[in-house]
Amino acid sequence: EYDIPYNTTGLEQISTSLVVYDLLGREVARLVDEKLAPGKYSIVWNGMNKFGIRVASGIYFYSLSTGSFSNTRKMILLR
Repeated sequence: EYDIPYNTTGLEQISTSLVVYDLLGREVARLVDEKLAPGKYSIVWNGMNKFGIRVASGIYFYSLSTGSFSNTRKMILLR
């Protein structure tokens, strides 16, 4: 779950991306890559890579970028 904040221009849509990376920094899956209006969103990663192949259990990173905000966090995928 993530929030796109309201800004001074109101409901203007903001370029947003949510990307999953492996331990070597390679892109595994791009879950969001679009302009979104301010509000609360939720997404579930199905454990597949960008080619539709199931990835192995392990440690992954996800990076959320929206407007001038960017944050990367660690996650564990267990099968």
